[in-house]
Amino acid sequence: MAMAIRSLFIFLFILSLTVPSFSLHEDQVGLMDWHQKYIGKVKHAVFQTQKTGRKRVLVSTEENVIASLDLRHGEIFWRHFLGANDAIDGIDIAMTKYAITLSSGGSILRAWNLPDGQMVWESFLQGPIDSKSFLFVSTSSKVDKDNTILVFVKGSLHAVSSIHGEIVWKIDFPSESFEVQEVIQHHDGNTIYVVGFVGSSQFDVYQINAKNGELLKHDSAAIDGGFSGEVSLVSRAKLVVLDAARSTLLTISFQSGEISFQKTYISDLVEDFSGIAVILPSKLTGLFAVKTNTATAFISVSSEGRLEVVDKIKHATVISNALSISEDQQAFALVRHGNNDIHLNVKQVHEWNSDLLKERIKLGQQRGLVQKVFINNYVRTDKSHGFRALIVMEDHSLLLLQQGEVVWSREDGLASIIGVTTSELPVEKEGVSVAKVEQNLFEWLKGHMLKVKGTLMLASAEDVAAIQGMRLKNSEKSKMIRDHNGFRKLLIVLTKSRKLFALHTGDGRIVWSLLLNSLRQTEACENPTGINVYQWQVPHHHAMDENPSVLVVGRCRTGTDAPGIFSYVDTYTGKELKSFGLNHSVAQVIPLPLTDSTEQQLHLLIDANGQAHLYPRAPEAVAIFQNEFSNIYWYSVEADKGVIKGHGLKSNCDGEVADNYCFGTRETWSIVFPSESEKIISTVTRKSNEVVHTQAKVIADQDVMYKYISKNLLFVATVSPKASGDIGSATPGESQLVVYVVDTVTGRILHRMTHHGSQGPVHAVFSENWIVYHYFNLRAHRYEMTVIEIYDQSRADNKDVLKLVLGKHNLTSPISSYSRPEVTTKSQSYYFTHSVKAITVTSTAKGITSKHLLIGTIGDQVLAMDKRFFDPRRSVNPTQSEKEEGILPLTDSLPIIPQSYVTHSHKVEGLRGIVTVPAKLESNTLVFTYGVDLFFTRLAPSRTYDSLTEDFSYALLLITIVALVVAIFVTWVLSEKKDLKEEEEEEEEEASVNSKYSFWVGHTRLTEVESEHLSNETSPPEVCKIYLLLGMKMTGTVTVICLIFLESLSHSSPSQGHSREHLCTVSLSKVISSITLFPLSSIIENSLTATKKAPKKLDIAQLSSRREHRLSISLRFLHRNRLLPRPYTSTMKTHHPKLKTQPRPLFFCGFFRQCTETTLSPTTPNPPALPISSTTPTPAPPPQTAAAPTPAPPPQQLPNQPHQKSTQAESSSSSSSTTTSQSFTQWRFPLSNSPLHQPRPEPEPNQDSAFRPPLAPPMHPNDLQELLRLAELQLTNGSETEQLSALYLLERSLVPDPPSDPVCSPELMRGVVANLKNKAGVKPATKVLLALCLAEANRHVAVEAGAVGTVVEVAMELDGAPAERALAALELTCTVAEGAAELRNHALAVPVMVTMMGKMAGRGKEYAISALAVIYGSGGVGSDGEQTLHAPPEEVARAVALALQGDCTARGRRKGAQLLKALQEYGRVDSTQEGNEQP
Repeated sequence: MAMAIRSLFIFLFILSLTVPSFSLHEDQVGLMDWHQKYIGKVKHAVFQTQKTGRKRVLVSTEENVIASLDLRHGEIFWRHFLGANDAIDGIDIAMTKYAITLSSGGSILRAWNLPDGQMVWESFLQGPIDSKSFLFVSTSSKVDKDNTILVFVKGSLHAVSSIHGEIVWKIDFPSESFEVQEVIQHHDGNTIYVVGFVGSSQFDVYQINAKNGELLKHDSAAIDGGFSGEVSLVSRAKLVVLDAARSTLLTISFQSGEISFQKTYISDLVEDFSGIAVILPSKLTGLFAVKTNTATAFISVSSEGRLEVVDKIKHATVISNALSISEDQQAFALVRHGNNDIHLNVKQVHEWNSDLLKERIKLGQQRGLVQKVFINNYVRTDKSHGFRALIVMEDHSLLLLQQGEVVWSREDGLASIIGVTTSELPVEKEGVSVAKVEQNLFEWLKGHMLKVKGTLMLASAEDVAAIQGMRLKNSEKSKMIRDHNGFRKLLIVLTKSRKLFALHTGDGRIVWSLLLNSLRQTEACENPTGINVYQWQVPHHHAMDENPSVLVVGRCRTGTDAPGIFSYVDTYTGKELKSFGLNHSVAQVIPLPLTDSTEQQLHLLIDANGQAHLYPRAPEAVAIFQNEFSNIYWYSVEADKGVIKGHGLKSNCDGEVADNYCFGTRETWSIVFPSESEKIISTVTRKSNEVVHTQAKVIADQDVMYKYISKNLLFVATVSPKASGDIGSATPGESQLVVYVVDTVTGRILHRMTHHGSQGPVHAVFSENWIVYHYFNLRAHRYEMTVIEIYDQSRADNKDVLKLVLGKHNLTSPISSYSRPEVTTKSQSYYFTHSVKAITVTSTAKGITSKHLLIGTIGDQVLAMDKRFFDPRRSVNPTQSEKEEGILPLTDSLPIIPQSYVTHSHKVEGLRGIVTVPAKLESNTLVFTYGVDLFFTRLAPSRTYDSLTEDFSYALLLITIVALVVAIFVTWVLSEKKDLKEEEEEEEEEASVNSKYSFWVGHTRLTEVESEHLSNETSPPEVCKIYLLLGMKMTGTVTVICLIFLESLSHSSPSQGHSREHLCTVSLSKVISSITLFPLSSIIENSLTATKKAPKKLDIAQLSSRREHRLSISLRFLHRNRLLPRPYTSTMKTHHPKLKTQPRPLFFCGFFRQCTETTLSPTTPNPPALPISSTTPTPAPPPQTAAAPTPAPPPQQLPNQPHQKSTQAESSSSSSSTTTSQSFTQWRFPLSNSPLHQPRPEPEPNQDSAFRPPLAPPMHPNDLQELLRLAELQLTNGSETEQLSALYLLERSLVPDPPSDPVCSPELMRGVVANLKNKAGVKPATKVLLALCLAEANRHVAVEAGAVGTVVEVAMELDGAPAERALAALELTCTVAEGAAELRNHALAVPVMVTMMGKMAGRGKEYAISALAVIYGSGGVGSDGEQTLHAPPEEVARAVALALQGDCTARGRRKGAQLLKALQEYGRVDSTQEGNEQP
């Protein structure tokens, strides 16, 4: 059985070791979250394709990102987000190893290391005026040559070193309105020409020395009619511009210091021209492009300045800058659209009719038109030129075209999300075959083979990658069906590019994308923009034939007065169901909590004129709307005017044409903030779909507070006008932050609070009845977060629990926003470390799970903080009831726990918003964070209390259950076989015992004195002398002790009429029936050395190791020989088949509870008198006779023990006694006075009525010494279990009635002291030590055994009674000089006693004070006369005075007062101690 259980545990252990191979750490990446990196719409691109190093393209985007992309795969090598206010004006490459960026309006110039993106240097450029910035990097093929970087910014031209970033020289132009258009470098490299305009009517040319910035020449000329500002440089000395009317082209020549103009009308070049023209930006030598209303014309410029049309293209066309392919050849790319294809042509500048490259690439309609193109060339294997084109599409996507194919594409439109909503996935339909969903059989088998290899840890790196990809592909989270937990959803996002994306929450993949045709640029809608996306139709899950849809609202141009656009999109298919333009503007969109029969949600649109329009425009919607007509209110905020207004509905609109879906509005209230003192900077309201689980909040004192729950509350934050700028724009005295809580139905201000010396920006979140907002404290120079909680005071007296349970609470008083609410608020402010970009709160399906705040930090990470940190009822020392409620202790700042970052190590660059979506599983919420990057994860604010974790191993659970069932069956079979085998062995051994066991029952001659005591007057219970012969066999840690010899002798008077055999049988029955077994194997092993060395003459040494089994065989043998009565034998037979009691080693001498006789030991000099009964007097011991010394040595003489002569008891048989004395040791123990069995004497008849059990009689000195000797052997040589048994034996013997003078040996004392460090034995050890130290002689022994130092070292780890007893023993040991000296010399004595004095109470404190009195009683001088104090007396005095104020005994207070006086006399303590001395 034991082997089977051991095999089971080994199997489970090996199985647990194989668990990590089931799921590798790499496989867990992206299981619960995903992170996607983007860069945004590309503005500039520069290729870096040197022969050495990776080929890359350097880009800058409209999201203020500079990035280096791999040309092969489009992956990001490195990137930097410069910030929302740090727009990039230009980029270039210097010295072929530095990326140069100009940003912040030209004021910041940076250099980045091209391979790794590390910033090399940064320069700040200043100037007298604000102007357009311009960047020019001189070209040089030498890597080590310092290329000069020219930057025009704020009316000045700066020359900056490309190596160090230092400004070499600077020129301030005299005209304040001068703006540089082009910088031209002369072919010698020493002269540069700066060309620009002053205003719109003067053209200036500056000639400057490139080395020192010296102004060489300045020419200017006036332009008749002005110019539009668009310039195209066609040569080193010519440029073409449009006039102010955009109908005439001006060719400007500025060669040799002469400026000339030449006008050409566009109508002369392009037929049917009307309207205005636009010069496309390009830098082509001798060629430029003009876009008209009918076509794009390419015009060449001759050396004389004559313009000639080369070609006209009617389709949308985009051209690139010129690319030098040789010293005298330039090429450019021309991209035009045709149906669903784009045509890419690469032409030479001077040879228009020949194409270097002509390709046709097929693209889908969902990318729109090409907006920009950048080309790069490479050399093919045949030495010809190849070209690659990087194009930017209308949806902001980035594509690389090469050899007629799309090499890679990036959906960087997702970097500019402006609206987010969610949609459920379709329900799994029945009847779908597995073959349509799963892979084919071959791939299925291949996948399982890979899993087996991974389980056996035999998978290679390629196999691990394949397993990871297969798991991510076939994972449950990526399925396109709805799950029962609500984790799988569609994120519908609207981007700035007017494109709609559906992202799967499982892995973030794009399910579908749609470039909205209704929001594309047309003649009627010149500059369409998207506003937001809303849920339009959400059918129930049982409506299998209907798909959910979303509503996209946009405008034709920026501004609230622009006409609106509606578009309905199916969220399952991504198709645009319907779109149309509105005949009114869209200033505000209000989703209503109303739906029609088709599950379409009603929306109310407010136009710029204040009129309300209802959608969908259907009679049913109007009918539903009319039912709630009087309950619809909304508000509007005009931050620039400092006005907040409330609005309501009135009758239909007044107009020429009746419109049943248009309603007039009325102003119900308004709040005007004084412009000279307050400016609105932030407004926040609750989510309309937020679920509140309960309105009642039970606080610590079992009282109930009711939350003020209203969806009509608005949080408003205002600052002083001077503090409306950036942080530090105003002094603390000039700035203040004022927050309001306003009811939007009545306009009533429910709460107002002012933060002096604070300013914005303010980020806030409003949930349930609390608001948390973030701002900057100028006085403390730190960020702060404040929480406000609002409670309904009007319901404070109505706390009928029964009504609350039945749902009838407070129904008698109608709830109305017009009834003046009685609210109370609680608020608290905390310091916060980080600046904040966004704040939101988690939301769950039922609102049961605790709330967490999700804070988007300045480091573009999301931090989750428990709402308990923002509890306004936090206090410095919360009460016990408040701690049980979960209130945290108050701190001045909020803790930032690294593990609380939701984004882990990821950064969401340019973080702009955080969206939380409840899952169906109450414990979980879905979090979507967007900015330049996207991040999605799933949170469980209160842990997953309602589900198992996703990585729970069901396979391991099944395997464990099967293994346990198999193990139970196997062990049952083995147990049955073993029981059968044991029964057979038992029968064989019983037969062997019948033949080999020998019991000698004889008679022993007694001395005359003994015979007198056993005369006829003696009571019937006679004396039985029982010899226990010990046979030892060691099997592992099990000691086998067998009874092999019993000798009984009985004497009775003839009048009794009983034979001696009968009386001995009765006595022997009592002996065996009361046997007690003890674990004293080590004592037996040490005391039977001669037995081990002697040859084994008895066959019992071969018996089984099961002690109870052997005893049962002996007892049955005795029964068959009529030595045991019937009842005892039947009892043993009943328990024989299954011995389930805890195995215990047998005591070698027999310990009998009820037997009135004792055993004889040849090593006992004076055996005690054997009591005949409990009532008769004990007979006197027999006289000692001279006898030969016994084979066994006498016990060791203990200290203060009088010397005793050893005698040998007589033996009744010479041969057997001699053999026995040489092979076994016999010990005598006083059974009647055993500490483990003290029979309670019967009360005397004349005793008082109140029964009081008498104490146990004191032990005989010889018995006590025998007990101490036994305990000494166990404590010195026994195992840990045996030592504990010895300690408990001493405890039961000494503690109830401590003897007056117990003599303890040094070995015993060392054993007791050593067990003070044993956690299991410290409790009995302290009791025994205290009982022994009551005798003065033992205190010296205890000091020598190291009791003082041990108690000092272990006292700090003790509590309660053990600590009190240890300190009491320490006080006793200090009564002797050696103990006091050792305590004073111990380095830890003072700090330990001071700590215990403060820690203990009552007597424990008294004993600690006594120990300190011993230390300081000698004035801090040790036994050697040297100063030994370890702590200043004044500190000890303060600790004593503080301890005396607590719970302490009268004796302890007296000792404490004496100690304070002793310290005072020592001269180091202030004598004024109040209230410490007591009589």
